[in-house]
Amino acid sequence: MRYLSLIILMIYSLSIQAEPRYALVIGNSNYNSPGETGYLTNPINDAKDMKALLTSEFGFGVIDGYDVNQEEFDYLIQEFEQQLRDSNSPAVALFYFSGHGFSGKDKENNDTNYLVPLWPKNTPPRDKISLQHKSISSNDVVASMGQYNRNGVNLMVLDACRKSPQAFVKGYKQKKGSNPGGFVNMGSNGVFIASMPV
Repeated sequence: MRYLSLIILMIYSLSIQAEPRYALVIGNSNYNSPGETGYLTNPINDAKDMKALLTSEFGFGVIDGYDVNQEEFDYLIQEFEQQLRDSNSPAVALFYFSGHGFSGKDKENNDTNYLVPLWPKNTPPRDKISLQHKSISSNDVVASMGQYNRNGVNLMVLDACRKSPQAFVKGYKQKKGSNPGGFVNMGSNGVFIASMPV
């Protein structure tokens, strides 16, 4: 993957020692919505490379998922939370997502970045609100890491293709060369966040 050197530098720069290390790694490639939001070549390969790096070079215990829908995404987050809750000491926790994403507001009207799961074939969201309901707010993941690993080191890497929300809605055609904008800055609550386009 293209950003391994950055991830290595980020982890080493935090002077991580012998703490228990846990990671949740998710890569989504096979999006079934029509128009501009089709198959992505890199995310699954990048996620598998990330898992290999974290396990072999840094000794992380990794929970991973590939081409996951919303229910599976939520379940993997719950597994990750349980891992952090069961730790006997502050841990190094890393969340990595590669796939489609977009920026928006969460339920409390805070800036967030939405991570897009797969949805059933031929059932894309009808509007921006339904798209948000079908997606995962990065604020929720940040809050979980802060709650269950309060005194540990928390890292989030978003290696995502950034689309405007309208680009996911059935029938919408995004103009060629248009720029949907990047991810927004979030209140990190002690989480180190790096976001990069796929």
